[in-house]
Amino acid sequence: MLEGTSTAELLMAGTADGPAAYTALERFTGTLDDRKGSFVMLHGATADRTGAPGKIVAAEGDLAGLTGTVLYEHLEDGSPQVTVDYELP
Repeated sequence: MLEGTSTAELLMAGTADGPAAYTALERFTGTLDDRKGSFVMLHGATADRTGAPGKIVAAEGDLAGLTGTVLYEHLEDGSPQVTVDYELP
């Protein structure tokens, strides 16, 4: 189970004629599988996509060595969903 908070820094760009795009660095702090620590995810997408793929790029605390991918999606009701596929050492 994943419990905690995250903060992100986003860089967005777009024009009136095309979809916007973003890239972000996000730090999660909390617990994952009863291990405390934090990890950083890099993710991004264009506005014409339904999902934003990313990956875990760093981790510390009891989560040191964590690797994996993330997928940010918006469900049909508009609510966000984050899927984390990971491996802990």
